[in-house]
Amino acid sequence: RLSTFYAMVIVGKAYKLYLSSTQPQSMRYMLLDAAADEKIRLDVWYAKSQRLDLYYQGQYVSPTNAQLKADGTYSYVTSKSLEQLYPQVDDKPGTNYFDSKAHWLSMVINGPEPYTIKTSPKIVLSLTLEPVDGSD
Repeated sequence: RLSTFYAMVIVGKAYKLYLSSTQPQSMRYMLLDAAADEKIRLDVWYAKSQRLDLYYQGQYVSPTNAQLKADGTYSYVTSKSLEQLYPQVDDKPGTNYFDSKAHWLSMVINGPEPYTIKTSPKIVLSLTLEPVDGSD
């Protein structure tokens, strides 16, 4: 099912979008009739903490907490503060970060080319261990 939603925005500002129902597996965002140097920050709230990947012109755009390793894979940095990870409106277009605890995907987009968010299911493994005092 294809749905289209239009919104009027002022460039250079930040906006929040809440997706309250079943999220689509793929979404495209673009600023129609905007120049390449006109951009906004868009924060999208997702109900489920799934993996969200941003693509621009068919190329994967790594989030601000990703670090490219020598073998071409990514590791995710946890030593940065949220203020360092969340993109600002004046950052480079495509800058993005998904806060899995708060369920916010934040990205800087410019016009008029579309940015695509692809959702991938993930499994989160959480372990709870009893404390050990060394006498066991």
